[in-house]
Amino acid sequence: MRRPKRRVLLVCAVCFFAASSQARTMQDFGDDLRLIVPTWAFGMAIAEETWTGTRQFLYSLLSSQLVVEGLKKITQQERPNYSGSGDKDSFPSGHAAGAFTGATFIHVRYGLSHALVPYWLATFVACTRVESGRHYPRDVIIGAAISAFFTLLFVDEKSQIELSTRNDGIQVAYKIRT
Repeated sequence: MRRPKRRVLLVCAVCFFAASSQARTMQDFGDDLRLIVPTWAFGMAIAEETWTGTRQFLYSLLSSQLVVEGLKKITQQERPNYSGSGDKDSFPSGHAAGAFTGATFIHVRYGLSHALVPYWLATFVACTRVESGRHYPRDVIIGAAISAFFTLLFVDEKSQIELSTRNDGIQVAYKIRT
């Protein structure tokens, strides 16, 4: 199991407390945490001696966010607090997807003991989205599930995804080691 460096965790903790001191409401606090949890995971990945973890994290985060944003545009679901004007992008929750990508990455790559606090914080983010009327419970559950899927896909040691550019586009290869 890879072990994160203590100074990375210290920097993440300082960022967390700095952001939380600026939050005015629970929703603001949840908005801050949705960035802090993936930043925590990214910090752990870049502290490693190789770029493997960083690459895995970025693939996981970008894939889940692209799918979430695509689903928002396709489904056009009204938010619980929808008043007839504004965004119709309730389903799925991007905040929950981002936070759970960070927590799940830490869990899969470094172990559950390192991910307990990030999971708690990601759950808090999801709860603030429902409580503030920005999402239905299904929105945050599906956002978390999408992030878990892509994180497991890219970080699991038995699977390997290779991306390469060619003259006529991008090639994606997926391999499972047995």
